[in-house]
Amino acid sequence: MAGYFLYSLDAEKFNQFVIDPTDKQMFAFADVVSERLDYFNEEEGKILAEWPVDPQELAPILRERLAQDDWYVDLSDYEKSIFESSVDDYLSEKKSGLGYRPESNMGIYWDVIEIIRSYHRVPNSQVNDKIISRFGTTPFRGMPDQSKRRSFMSWHPMHSLHLSEDVVKLRDEVLAAQEAVMGSDDEGAKRDYENELTPALDRLVAKGRILLVNVDT
Repeated sequence: MAGYFLYSLDAEKFNQFVIDPTDKQMFAFADVVSERLDYFNEEEGKILAEWPVDPQELAPILRERLAQDDWYVDLSDYEKSIFESSVDDYLSEKKSGLGYRPESNMGIYWDVIEIIRSYHRVPNSQVNDKIISRFGTTPFRGMPDQSKRRSFMSWHPMHSLHLSEDVVKLRDEVLAAQEAVMGSDDEGAKRDYENELTPALDRLVAKGRILLVNVDT
């Protein structure tokens, strides 16, 4: 089923990886990025074209990248997609040691999120200050241009990461839209809301975990 798939990460372990990654973590991350660089088109970007493919040589470069306030701002759209996919791949590996685990049984279809976005008057395909607008669209330290409508012709992230404090805000936004969702004629959206989305957010808030959303088309 196409839609959103919900996972979570341990907040403390994730923060440690971002702030002070171990050599073992950096080599594992570099190994993931290296696989992507094997297929990199050098005509599509200058920065990643200069990165070594060997994980041992790549690790210190990635360590510097993790320390940046924005991991994507200086990359071309193509390079952003490559790096974003690499980050997502690494976060989604249990061997990353970040406490990765699934939080939804079947995933949720697009409809329930669109109803919640509509309730909060979030323009379609645009990111704003509402957390629901970033659902599935905003990687860690990588904010798409809020002045532009999102399009597959530009950088179109395929995952989002929401820190613990934003998960609390997201749950508040989801709960505020309950009447809109449950009053709709969309039975699938109602099921997703009751059986998948709200229970997952309740668990994450209770345990202070990070939400990782993967998009599957």
